[in-house]
Amino acid sequence: MDKKIALISFLSNRKDGFTAVLLIVATLTVGLAWVLASPVGSSPDEDYHMGSIWCPPPVESSGCRTGVDAEGASGVYVPALVRDASKCYAFHAEISAACMSGIPSDGLVLTTRVDHGEYPPYYYRFMHIFVGPDVTRSILVMRVVNVVLAVAASSVALLISSGVERRRWAAAIALSVVPLGLFLIASVNPSSWAVTGIAVLVLAMDALLKASKRLALSVASLTVMGGAVMAAGARVDGALYVILTLVVMSIVHGVRSYSVRSRILAPVLAAAFAGWSFLNAGSGGFSVTSGVAASESPFNVLYRNILELPNFLLRLYSDLGWLDTSMPPLVRVTMGFLAATMVMIGITQLNLRKSVALLIAGGAIVMLPLIVAQRGLVLLSAVDYPQPRYVLPLAAVLLFVALAPGRASVVIARPQRVSMYLLLVGAHSLALLTNIRRYTSGVGGGASLSNVQWWWPAGPGPFTLWGLASLAFAIAALVLLMSHDPVAVSSEARLAPKPRRALSTPIVLPNARGGEAVLNIAAVSTVKDVAPDGGDPRPLGPGVA
Repeated sequence: MDKKIALISFLSNRKDGFTAVLLIVATLTVGLAWVLASPVGSSPDEDYHMGSIWCPPPVESSGCRTGVDAEGASGVYVPALVRDASKCYAFHAEISAACMSGIPSDGLVLTTRVDHGEYPPYYYRFMHIFVGPDVTRSILVMRVVNVVLAVAASSVALLISSGVERRRWAAAIALSVVPLGLFLIASVNPSSWAVTGIAVLVLAMDALLKASKRLALSVASLTVMGGAVMAAGARVDGALYVILTLVVMSIVHGVRSYSVRSRILAPVLAAAFAGWSFLNAGSGGFSVTSGVAASESPFNVLYRNILELPNFLLRLYSDLGWLDTSMPPLVRVTMGFLAATMVMIGITQLNLRKSVALLIAGGAIVMLPLIVAQRGLVLLSAVDYPQPRYVLPLAAVLLFVALAPGRASVVIARPQRVSMYLLLVGAHSLALLTNIRRYTSGVGGGASLSNVQWWWPAGPGPFTLWGLASLAFAIAALVLLMSHDPVAVSSEARLAPKPRRALSTPIVLPNARGGEAVLNIAAVSTVKDVAPDGGDPRPLGPGVA
């Protein structure tokens, strides 16, 4: 019998290991596909970010040659492809990336589009490690590094979480990163680290505030600090979001979750680093540097922006590239519908802490764009500023909190999960196809990938890449969303068995003196152990308690 139990345990562990490897391989495949789905210079303001990577701040000590342009602005000399890669196709969705062929591969040119302290320097300095003589190769390496970092950090966060929280987190991430988040993560834009860092931080904080064993506490603490460093070290608004995420998760779990003193250090250090990064950098995103000035009164600007807000939020699922790659309505409406549905399901179970946390996370997503637009008297309909990607990291926080338990657990029924899965897989596939077509042949070339004007000199073709990535995403989503019921449970609602009831059965027996003696025999009831929500009490996956 013991050997049989050991064998079953061994096979179970092997199955878990195979599932984990399958998930990592599928996720990496999706990320690498998005790496190859767009050319050098394709992410927003990538000329600025590439210049800052080649010559990280302070530019005077970066080793780059400095100069002054005709207008007296200071700049640095960088390879021509760094400065000019996107000039011929940015803002022109009908032009493919084949126009880059005329850019010289050697020689240096002056650019003033470089960081002078507006952004935290840590991201640029780290990416500078991968700068080499070949610009294209260097950019591809940086993109791959960002994808690997995202997968590795997410894997660690998933490892220290329970199966229930994994499903909850997977739903939140999937409904917040497709397609814009995936595009940014697989780019050299600092928003890559902001999206990854906040996504990892929210799950790591959840695990930290539930952990009790030393190993779990240590790993969760390191993951919390790692996510905070990524987000706050890349963008100023990322630093703000780190603090907001720490506050939101602390509210969700309550003050009592800090009764274990070892849980306090990591959030404090993360908040300190975020505060330092925020105070010692410039605008880094939320600054009025562009946009269309509204020739109206401040009240009318606010009124029009409030009316425009739903369309602005839908653009969280569109506006790839230099805001020139709009997703088909089938993608952005589907993703917006799924996200809104999850929030609606989540708010059916509320308590005071969850309500406050939702108001903070949701309020930040809504209010930050309105405040920034109002400061500059710009209209959200102007498209170019403020951009939805600035608040994209908070979407994962909002959805994760929405699916948290309130007075009872939040249950996503199987038909809902199947529908969500099919719509999500379809939306991702169509989004990737649209993005590839935009750069290979330009928008308007039909659904075919046969008219390829631009592509990489080696590797899979665009159609093969799209097919592999679509399949890999379907597998990853199946593993994360469909393997078990994603039922959210609170930190108090442990899956502990109910105590067995003792039924006292009186039996009357004659005693030696001729009288009667009452003997109570306790019979143990066979009450089946059930979870607090009535579900299966077995753990939904391996994790560190």
